Amino acid sequence: MGSHGADHGPDGGFRLPAVGAGSGDGEPGARSERKVEHYVTPILAKLDVDSRTAAVTHAIA
Repeated sequence: MGSHGADHGPDGGFRLPAVGAGSGDGEPGARSERKVEHYVTPILAKLDVDSRTAAVTHAIA
């Protein structure tokens, strides 16, 4: 198993490398952690907005 970013996990989903582990090419772990946050934060923010929209829609209906 090499460190090539996100690998496919056994369930077909994505398995992220351990946070802080770096990428194995001399990259510090903190940079890897920022990279994860860069991609994950907008997704979580969108999911949060979607869940609030769904809750409001459900409350109105």
